[in-house]
Amino acid sequence: MVVIMSITTALVPYSQSLWNLYLIIWLYGFGCGAWNSAINVWLIEIWLQKSAPILLLSQFMYGIGTIFGPLLEKPYLTGEQISHLNVTNISNATLFSMNNITNVIENIDRRSKLKTPFLISGIIQIIGI
Repeated sequence: MVVIMSITTALVPYSQSLWNLYLIIWLYGFGCGAWNSAINVWLIEIWLQKSAPILLLSQFMYGIGTIFGPLLEKPYLTGEQISHLNVTNISNATLFSMNNITNVIENIDRRSKLKTPFLISGIIQIIGI
């Protein structure tokens, strides 16, 4: 299951459509749920009466990953939000055409930049086995 999680993590930036992304995230969730259930039962069976600190350590490591994951990806995120623009001064047609041009350029740039952190995350998950 960890292999499924790591492969799907690395494949997220390669999804070309929304349905591809849904499938990849569904497979990731399936692998993550199966891994989480299996590892908890396995740790309880191994440690029996002393399993509480080990389970807490496992959840602590999960928490560390949720903190450092976004920090790993932050330098690779590009673009800025257009919420600071005054929409009343710009016509809807101009805003729409401006967004389409910049979105195409930024999507290509963002996708290529996001491949690195997702690949790093997938490798870290595989090493964690």
